[in-house]
Amino acid sequence: MHKLSKYCYLVPIANNNQNDVASLMKSSLVFFAFGHPEGFGLPIAESLACGCAVIGYTGLGGREIFNLASHHSVAYEVPFGYLYGFIKALESFHVNLQQNPELMLSKLKIVSSDIRLRYSQHAMRLSARSILALVDHQLNSKH
Repeated sequence: MHKLSKYCYLVPIANNNQNDVASLMKSSLVFFAFGHPEGFGLPIAESLACGCAVIGYTGLGGREIFNLASHHSVAYEVPFGYLYGFIKALESFHVNLQQNPELMLSKLKIVSSDIRLRYSQHAMRLSARSILALVDHQLNSKH
């Protein structure tokens, strides 16, 4: 753990087990997304589901999730390789949080809930059923 200020700590999550990472994320306010070639953006989705704001790279596959959170001002995309962008984004989040903490915390809860609903097992099952029904329909209509 690295103390950045009186109230701000930088806590690495690497080399922690899944339960410890989840616990750290649930007790954090901001997640730095340093992963670049991320297929789906799972760390971004997980951190938002835990109620964190996200600052960092979309990782290509995380763009959809970033856009959802950006709409609520709780995600700040940083161009790949622009490390100073992390500092600028953290400053922006900090200003927004200081100006209206209740609103920002409410937005984090809204995004967390939306991510949990959008990427739940139930939503994935419905999506898979829909795709299978479409494939089945197309195969049967060709006969």
